[in-house]
Amino acid sequence: MNEIRNTKYEPRATSHERRGFTLIELVVAIGIMALTIFFAGTVFKTSINLYRIATAQAEIMQKLRAITQQLDNDFRGLRKDAPMFIHFETNDNYGRFDQIMFFADGDFQSAGQKTIVGNLARIYYGHSQRSYGLQGKDRLFARRQHILTADESILLVYRWPDSTNFAGTFSQIDPLTTNPPMLKNDTYEYDWLSLSQWQALTNDPTNGPANVNQIINVCFGNNADSNNSRPVINPADANTIHNLMVQGIGSFCVQWGYYCPNRAYFWWPSTDPNGSGNTFNSDFGPSGMKINLFGLYFNSAAPPAPANLYWFPYSKVIGYYYPDPSNSVNPFAKPTYPQALKFAFTIFDSRGVFKDGQTFTHIVYLGD
Repeated sequence: MNEIRNTKYEPRATSHERRGFTLIELVVAIGIMALTIFFAGTVFKTSINLYRIATAQAEIMQKLRAITQQLDNDFRGLRKDAPMFIHFETNDNYGRFDQIMFFADGDFQSAGQKTIVGNLARIYYGHSQRSYGLQGKDRLFARRQHILTADESILLVYRWPDSTNFAGTFSQIDPLTTNPPMLKNDTYEYDWLSLSQWQALTNDPTNGPANVNQIINVCFGNNADSNNSRPVINPADANTIHNLMVQGIGSFCVQWGYYCPNRAYFWWPSTDPNGSGNTFNSDFGPSGMKINLFGLYFNSAAPPAPANLYWFPYSKVIGYYYPDPSNSVNPFAKPTYPQALKFAFTIFDSRGVFKDGQTFTHIVYLGD
């Protein structure tokens, strides 16, 4: 009989033996996970910032297109035989706050209470009232149009202004607005005047200067810092919202292109004519016009000048309105009409992503 032996079997170690993480491995894993979370957060934050920048840039470009396209449309129909007023202003705290008003042909329609259509309008560009104390992204930029009409459906009491008493009626209060009361120039979207009447009113040898002065007071104001004569825009008031063009225009600059007697081409006025970065030779202030706000009035009788000061700092010619027959002998000293206008805008996005805004220029050629 075979002897049965008791045999003890010992398990053999294999490569598939299970074991736990070591402390070093655990620390390395946690470190890798932390780095992954950190980089993921950085990528996410960068993506959000890039999205905010892209959105803000798109908003700014949209505002720029809205303004430049409207400028092109309006100046395409510019009436060079009609008055054109430009008011220049520089402010140490807020930049340029220029204004311009002119007449243009086109297809125009009112946006307010009464629908009025016409093919000729008096058009204004500039900042609204109360813009001085606001941040750039909150400033309201206005485009105000008044359609020249003889619409018989407009009641006699609303036919404004009166050509027989222009200086007395152009600054009238709109009876429909009471809180606060506003000028008809802000709420009415029409003029009950023809272009020939406007030309006669602004060139009348006797009453022309007074009429022009009234236009300046109502449309631009003698002291722009008072905010009294800029367009009223209240987003909650349907009587004024038609004046709003775009929000977030921090600075608006108008420059007139002209040839100086030496045939050099200049854009005037400028706070830094030679581009040196220094404003010591500014066309404003002590070295230029010696004031920080003044006007230029084309195709109109001579209004009261802001002061008896030099006109061009380059040619030292005195004058404020055009054409000026006193310089007919030297046609290069004072051109009779701008050959081009350059507009510069500092545009802000609504969220303030670009803290200083972005500045763009747009040139409108008016021809010889």
